[in-house]
Amino acid sequence: MSCEDKEELKNKIGDLSDLQTTEKSNLVGAINELDTELAEIATKGAIKISDYGAHSIDEVGYSTFDSTAAINAAIQAAVNSKTQKAVDFGNGRYYALNINLASGITYFSTSGAEIITKPDTTYGVGTLVNVRSVSNIKIFGLTFNGNKGVVPGDPNDGTKLIGLDAATNVYIQNCYLYNNGYNAISIANGCNNIHVLDNEINNVDCGVILQGTRSNHIEIANNVIHDGTSDCIVAYSTNPSTNIVIDGNICYNKTGGNGIIIRAIKQATITNNVINNCSTGISGRSPDSTQANGVIATIIANNTITNTNSGSGVTINYMTNSMIEGNLISDIYQYGMGLTFSDNNTIQNNTIVNCNLQKQTHYPMYLTSCNNNIVKQNVIRDNKNPINHTQTIVINGSSVAVSNNNFLIGNIGYNTSLSLFLIQANSTNTICVDNIGGYPIDQGTGTMIISNRKTNGQMATVTVSSNIATLVNGFEHQKFAASSAQTVDSINGGTFAGQKLFIIFNDVNTTLVDNTGNLRLNGNFTPTAVNSTISLVYDGANWIELCRSNN
Repeated sequence: MSCEDKEELKNKIGDLSDLQTTEKSNLVGAINELDTELAEIATKGAIKISDYGAHSIDEVGYSTFDSTAAINAAIQAAVNSKTQKAVDFGNGRYYALNINLASGITYFSTSGAEIITKPDTTYGVGTLVNVRSVSNIKIFGLTFNGNKGVVPGDPNDGTKLIGLDAATNVYIQNCYLYNNGYNAISIANGCNNIHVLDNEINNVDCGVILQGTRSNHIEIANNVIHDGTSDCIVAYSTNPSTNIVIDGNICYNKTGGNGIIIRAIKQATITNNVINNCSTGISGRSPDSTQANGVIATIIANNTITNTNSGSGVTINYMTNSMIEGNLISDIYQYGMGLTFSDNNTIQNNTIVNCNLQKQTHYPMYLTSCNNNIVKQNVIRDNKNPINHTQTIVINGSSVAVSNNNFLIGNIGYNTSLSLFLIQANSTNTICVDNIGGYPIDQGTGTMIISNRKTNGQMATVTVSSNIATLVNGFEHQKFAASSAQTVDSINGGTFAGQKLFIIFNDVNTTLVDNTGNLRLNGNFTPTAVNSTISLVYDGANWIELCRSNN
């Protein structure tokens, strides 16, 4: 990494205002530690793999040479040395398989050395580099090539480029991993304090996968992962891994997989990632369909997710005590954001734009069989809705469980012709307060609806005829228009107690009659001029006059 690159990265880290201070310090500390490591190697020297019989396949006469034994011999020499605790891979290209790293050693190249899975590797056998039951290792500046198209592999099995198993205190930094039919980096079975930083991963199956039994303190940050099959980053343990940081990664063109999958994680931060042109943005679930092994106490914040080609933006099952905040989700094929079987979460300050490009029954946001969640101050607009499907936020239950005690506060929906909310019959005790964009359609039980309104500045027109006036649902401001004299003693379409109605008269043809139907006025009202107004409030049965003006 050049001085300019390091300064650029430090500046970028400083700009991530929502990233926790300790995480920023860890990232900057990793850069400084790498500088110290290189200085120490320059002083003490390093073991060179070429001194132990490794040959680049570009050397005359060595085009098929397997350097595995020589590289492992160089590693053992570093183990035995009292001073030279680094292995230098030089600048060649080397065939190998099952390189076994040892503890306390730095493995590096400052000249772009490339390690290539040897051509005669059989399907599902071996790992290019094993990091198994070892500790205190640094890997940087190396290129790892899976020899895809020659070495067999697919999303189900193959040869991993780097496989960590029960490893501790490992840094993989400034490496290029590419061209592999299977996983690039696998972190499995009780790994601790693993850092995958500043790498590029190109044209592989899964980029970085956390799997197997619980691992802890895993940092996957500032990597660029693109192209190939399957997913960019996967946290996919069988029981909750803890203290997971997935930050500042750029993921794109994984059209057959997700940007990020999370499953069985606890106390994770997934922040500042950019995901573009993947099947789905961020997907989460539980391996055994329980909240105990779901997504727990996790922050998903300030991510940008765009152009999903067959799936949704953010959809998570079995999430608890977590926050989804400040994400930008746009141009999404299916759902914008949704939770299922998820409790005690906060979803706030997200912007969701142009969802449901498939034009099916996919909502911008939904909660299904969820309890005690707060959904507030999200902005949702330009959803691609088919006919009779114009909801922005949907609260519903399932055959397994209802949704209960959810709060919708201060959300804004644009370009929604019918309603901001659909609260379905299997939802109970939903509270809707101060939302803008349309009145709720309430099919639930125990719903409380307070001060919701259509987007500011929008107005509906009510055509008054046969002495009947029926409101257009979702608009506080409605213009009454009549082509002939009309006498109206009731206004139909009131939806909740406390609903406000501001009527502007397009003409002088309509008379509102007091205390005959559901109007409670200060006497009858006949406008004497165009644009006269009257303001009413609904008490759940009658419209009560607040004020009037003959203009």
